[in-house]
Amino acid sequence: MKRGLTRENRILKAKRQASEGHPVRRTSAEKRAAVEAVLRQPGSETFSLRQIAEAAGVSHETARKVRTAVGAVKN
Repeated sequence: MKRGLTRENRILKAKRQASEGHPVRRTSAEKRAAVEAVLRQPGSETFSLRQIAEAAGVSHETARKVRTAVGAVKN
């Protein structure tokens, strides 16, 4: 039976992969948390989807989904 990695092992694996030049894939929850952190910043209600996405390091579609889900829709 294969078990998931512990948090510590994920961190060590991420550091090892980063040093080897391999990108580390983020989970959906990590991406969502990044977008939510950007949306909590003062003045973020004026950010475009692409600005939010760039700041969070996600696609503009992910930024759109999270912004809509948390109710921070730009008028």
